[in-house]
Amino acid sequence: MVTVASYNLNRLSFYNCQEGQLDQLRDLVVSEASKGVGLFCFQLASEAVLAEVQCTLTGAQFPHRIFASHDAFDAFGLGVVSRYPLGSIRTHAIPVEQGKEDKVFALAFDLRVPGERPIRFTNLWLNNTSEEARWAQVGGLLDAEAEEGVLVGDFNALRKADYTKGGWEALNAFAESRGWEPRSDRVMGALTSGPEAPFEDACTRILDENPEIDPNTTSTSSDFYTYSMEVGGRVLKLRLDYVLVSGASGLSPEFYRVRHDVSLSNHFPIVCSLRSSKGSL
Repeated sequence: MVTVASYNLNRLSFYNCQEGQLDQLRDLVVSEASKGVGLFCFQLASEAVLAEVQCTLTGAQFPHRIFASHDAFDAFGLGVVSRYPLGSIRTHAIPVEQGKEDKVFALAFDLRVPGERPIRFTNLWLNNTSEEARWAQVGGLLDAEAEEGVLVGDFNALRKADYTKGGWEALNAFAESRGWEPRSDRVMGALTSGPEAPFEDACTRILDENPEIDPNTTSTSSDFYTYSMEVGGRVLKLRLDYVLVSGASGLSPEFYRVRHDVSLSNHFPIVCSLRSSKGSL
């Protein structure tokens, strides 16, 4: 079994953080490592904070670290700290605005668990305002990757099925008030819905296998939202962070949870365990 934790740190800075934040982050990674997490994927992280995470985990034997900033002017980006060796590292970038520098939005790598074939992981942070930009990012990623691994991170994308009619209407009203395009589940639909979709949403799989979990009025489950916002006097609970598993990967979601007790960011960290369908992980 491989267990991965993913967390958007929302530009938490080593040099300009609130009192106690780094201690909370240290407590988080030590706690999850002790429960079996072998791979940490961070979004909007600085390399300095990533180094601090690895230093904190020294005794837990996490010797592998990679980082990719979004562009030459940005100290923040995508980071990974791993118990297992990392190989075949690659970044993916496209221009978000015409005439602007390409932005790195994906950090892909092979996780090399001893005795197993390499598992392709991709740590993502997709555009936070435009579904069209997210669509272009995902399209470019799938054109380049073999669709045989795991996508993890902050997709900034929605699944309409996760919301009531009233919740979806409230999200669209909020988007209209900001001058944004209407909300859409085009990206998540292409990735996870229908017979041609290459990936399975780990959270949905766990919900399907655990019917005792009651749906929340605005989100798939009160246990699994990763972001909350107030819209028109009501609090909407959103899922923006995902673990998606390719059917070709030979992996199956075994366990999934969200840490709502951690408030270092406006997102909540997610933890997911994946088991080989062959039973060898």
